[in-house]
Amino acid sequence: MNFIPNGTQVIHHSKHGGEIYYKEVNGKLMHWTKEDWQVSCIPEIKMMEIHGFKLTFIN
Repeated sequence: MNFIPNGTQVIHHSKHGGEIYYKEVNGKLMHWTKEDWQVSCIPEIKMMEIHGFKLTFIN
């Protein structure tokens, strides 16, 4: 099982087999790098859904 960073709201299952972790903070979408959260080039989780990203939502 992979390490899931604290605060993760969504896991994107990449077509290349990897997982990318996202969370929204103060209206900005953040993604997990190896050590910390960085602002994502994708504006919001809703856009990922609209464009058919394979996502798992964390409660």
